[in-house]
Amino acid sequence: MPKSAKTKVDYHHVTFEAKRKYVTCRVPEWASHAADSVLPGSKVTTCKDTSGNWHITKVMVPVTVSLFEASRAANKIKKLLDGKKRISGHKSSKNRRSSRKKE
Repeated sequence: MPKSAKTKVDYHHVTFEAKRKYVTCRVPEWASHAADSVLPGSKVTTCKDTSGNWHITKVMVPVTVSLFEASRAANKIKKLLDGKKRISGHKSSKNRRSSRKKE
């Protein structure tokens, strides 16, 4: 269940966990693709804790739907991503690029 849901200019921000306990946060493209399958235009914020584990902290849903519908869609998106178990092994594309050997 979301901890909070607030409407901002372009998105409803549905928050699952507070960001302050994490060391880094990202909006990964792969998570946004999965979110698009539930509600087009949605984005997901993932954050890494001090143990190196990634968690879904927020889902941003376009304001084209009501706040109630945004909360329902955010729950579906979180369940979809939790089911894929991709968060625990997540590495950002930026990190993958920087770790490639230069030829």
